[in-house]
Formats: sequence, C-alpha cells, structure tokens
Amino acid sequence: MSFAKSLGEAIKLLRNRRGWPQKQLAAAARITRAMVSSYEKGKQTPTLVTLGKILTALEADLCDLHWAVEFVDGTQRPVHELSAHFQLGQAGSPRAAGRKPPGANAAGAEPGEAGGEIDGEQRLPEHIEAALGGAMANVRQIVRYALLSAKKPR
Repeated sequence: MSFAKSLGEAIKLLRNRRGWPQKQLAAAARITRAMVSSYEKGKQTPTLVTLGKILTALEADLCDLHWAVEFVDGTQRPVHELSAHFQLGQAGSPRAAGRKPPGANAAGAEPGEAGGEIDGEQRLPEHIEAALGGAMANVRQIVRYALLSAKKPR
C-alpha cells in the first residue's frame, strides 16, 4: 500500500474512533473538509504542519498515528497501546495513554535482561524498544517526504 494511502486510512481510522465526521475534524484542525477527504483517500499527503494540526485536533500523538498506520497496513504488533480515547468502547483522559501494556513491567529485571541494566545504562523492555524503532522509521519517512516535497518546484 502506498504511503499516502496508509497515512490517509490511518487518519480516517483515528477520526472514526473519535466518532467524528470529516467536517468536525476539519473545523478542529482549521482545514477544509475537502482536504480531510483528499488525505483520507490518499490522493494527497498532508504537510508536516497540517499533519500536526490534524493530530492536535484529534488529541493524538505519533504513537497513535504509528499504531493506526500499522493497523491499516496489517503489520500491527502488540508492542504499544492506542491512547484511551481511541480505544473502542472506552473514553478517557489523555493520562490513560500512559498505561503500560501487559508484561511491560520491568521492575525486578535482572541486569542484561530487557528492562535491566547493561554496563550501567538503563534499558527499556524489548517491546518498547521495538515500538520506538518502528515509530522512528515512520517519522523518518514522514520527514523525508516533507523535505523532498519542499524541494519540488511548484
């Protein structure tokens, strides 16, 4: 699936999980409904500024966007949770997003184990490291797209 299509479907998924029509997202993000529609259909890709407006309006972060992209691409791994206000049947505060996934408690981890220490350096559990690696790959792709788009003459 193309990057624009995946990103558009991810935005649509997050919008639908909030129970918002396109015009509500457009109003909250201060963009047009036609822009929202175009992004969701993968016909256009939002700039980083516009994507930031959309995520802010949805009260989403990059982890939520990454989760949604993985979900629509069928590559979702159970390494991070979606923020509470996007989970089906659950409404909650942004604080609920800080919950750890099952098995994420690294307390009591031995040195050298995930969540333990290696040479005095604090380590995160493996599932968190994997989620961060995947999120950073998507962020790099978004930034690369934005930089290459800025170089194209209009």
